[in-house]
Amino acid sequence: MSLFELMEWLGHKSPQSTVHYVKSSLGNQVKQYEAAGYRDRNLRSIAVLLNRKALHGAAEPNEGSIYYDLGHGYCRHEFFAQCPHRLACVRCPFYEPKDSQQLLILEAEGNLVRLRQDLYLTEEEQAVIDGDVVAYRALRERNWNVPTPSGPTPYQLAAVENTCSAGNQ
Repeated sequence: MSLFELMEWLGHKSPQSTVHYVKSSLGNQVKQYEAAGYRDRNLRSIAVLLNRKALHGAAEPNEGSIYYDLGHGYCRHEFFAQCPHRLACVRCPFYEPKDSQQLLILEAEGNLVRLRQDLYLTEEEQAVIDGDVVAYRALRERNWNVPTPSGPTPYQLAAVENTCSAGNQ
């Protein structure tokens, strides 16, 4: 119900009277959040690759120490869980395609350890991991003008990529 519908339903003449009754405390909000089960419903486990060489400080400058499996590729950004582009970061410099030579070499050298990590994911993000192309496109489109962890937006990165491609023709 909107505030005005509730005001009418309660028989109040002033919205301030209604607001007084609907204000909730932080404690009540936490209880409602827990009762809704959001955390339990959205906790997912995704595959992660750890680069043992990087963990011991012997990695190349461009190598990451952790690679989050996005389904279509890997993200090597340390703060993946907080990134607004997670699971839709194909233009980000932290993105590595599945057939990346760098990752194939690390795997061949035996430096990658496969683990699982728990993250809170939305239903849409889980669908992306499960291979839903429509969900992936929607997530990517929504973040098209949001800056990546390296600074530029995916739109700006695409413009640079298109300019470079046009110059090579």
